[in-house]
Amino acid sequence: MFISRIVIRNFRNFRHFDVLINQGVTCVVGENNTGKTNLLSAIRLPIDATLSSQYRVLLPSDFSLSLDYTTAKQILVSLELQDYAGKENEEAMVAGWEVDDNLALFVYEELHKRCHS
Repeated sequence: MFISRIVIRNFRNFRHFDVLINQGVTCVVGENNTGKTNLLSAIRLPIDATLSSQYRVLLPSDFSLSLDYTTAKQILVSLELQDYAGKENEEAMVAGWEVDDNLALFVYEELHKRCHS
C-alpha cells in the first residue's frame, strides 16, 4: 500500500497543494521553514488513529496565513491510498474507505468561522 495522492487546502503554509506520488521511495526535501513538517502533520490528521483529539482539533493559527477570515474557511487534507488489494492486513486497514477497486480515500476536514463584531 502507498499514498498515491495528497491534497491539502488552507493548512498552515499550504493554500493549495495537490501532488500525485508514484509507488516507491519518495523524499521530501526543502530549506528550513518551507513546510516539510507541516506536510507530515497534515498527513497524520486523516490516518493516524493514535493522534489525540487535542492535536486533531485545529487552532485558528493552523489556517493558511493567506486566508481572508471574513468568511468561513475550511482546511482539507485528502489522501488516496492504492495497491493494497490481496493483502489481508492492508485491506482491513482501509475497509470502509474504499472509493474504487484498490483505491481508498482518507479525508480530514475542519471548518473555521470567524465571529464578526
